[in-house]
Amino acid sequence: RKSVEDLDRRMALMASYLGLQELAVSTTTTVATKQKTGTAMPAAATVQTAKKQPTSEAEELYGKAFQLFRGGQFEAARTEFSNYLKRYPDTELADNSQFWLGECYYSEKKYREAIAAYEKTIKKYPKSDKASSAMLKQGMAFLQLGDNTAGKILLKKVVKTYPNSNQAKIAKSKLARVK
Repeated sequence: RKSVEDLDRRMALMASYLGLQELAVSTTTTVATKQKTGTAMPAAATVQTAKKQPTSEAEELYGKAFQLFRGGQFEAARTEFSNYLKRYPDTELADNSQFWLGECYYSEKKYREAIAAYEKTIKKYPKSDKASSAMLKQGMAFLQLGDNTAGKILLKKVVKTYPNSNQAKIAKSKLARVK
């Protein structure tokens, strides 16, 4: 319990450091393969509005951003993913765009910014197929910053929350190597 509170405190400090007031802390798919589940969420969970199918213009913008990312043009990719989120916040690819923003920061070794972007993915899109990856990468970013305590807490949470996922396997492997 104490370690979770410590993690919450650290993430709140990081959010304030980055100027992200909306970040409330608690604890490579393509357009063609994107699927959403229609399961009901508990009353205490974040409520998501129905997602719209992305238009061809939206898909084009997302595709451009993703190609920039794959080409190693992380700053340009961040701009395009941000543009996508501003223009198409309620489409099925919004969660992916938010996740890939985190990946851009992570690839640039901007781990604090990556942690905040992954947190937004987890909080805004808790039922997303990217939530487990965001939590895993958030833990890895904390490890990169030398915060092994926070990193281990998040990796353990990945294993507990998504026990049969590939992300859980990766988290277990990382946990075995962290001191």
